[in-house]
Amino acid sequence: TTGVFTRVSNSFSNPVLGEVISPTDADALDDDYDAALTNSIPKEPTLVTGASATVAAGTAAVAVQRAAPSTTALALPAVASQNGVPLHVVDWSTSVTDHTITLTPDGAEKIMQTASWQVFSNGTMLGSLTLYPSTTLGGWYL
Repeated sequence: TTGVFTRVSNSFSNPVLGEVISPTDADALDDDYDAALTNSIPKEPTLVTGASATVAAGTAAVAVQRAAPSTTALALPAVASQNGVPLHVVDWSTSVTDHTITLTPDGAEKIMQTASWQVFSNGTMLGSLTLYPSTTLGGWYL
């Protein structure tokens, strides 16, 4: 009712009414806002031009760009190392007739309960998808 809040246990989702926020908590809150804003800015994609690549942890976007491709294999980072950052995968190839990008998760992790996932492109449409990491589910979901 006073409009004054404080963070509890470093969680802004559980504010307590009527207490003045400490400078330390205010700094932590500002850091949370900075991180959220930084993560919301679109990132330049990592460019993949070869037949296979390993996606680095924390990568937000991968663009596969090949001339006259047939297949490309991408090994995904561990879900926990992705720190909640979604992964956008786009086929940006040229001279495409049929192209398959096969995504393989780390270790025993899965994509939508499967051991791998494929993105297909052809001469009229390039494929893309967004994967969301989930430690709760032990893998990636669309």
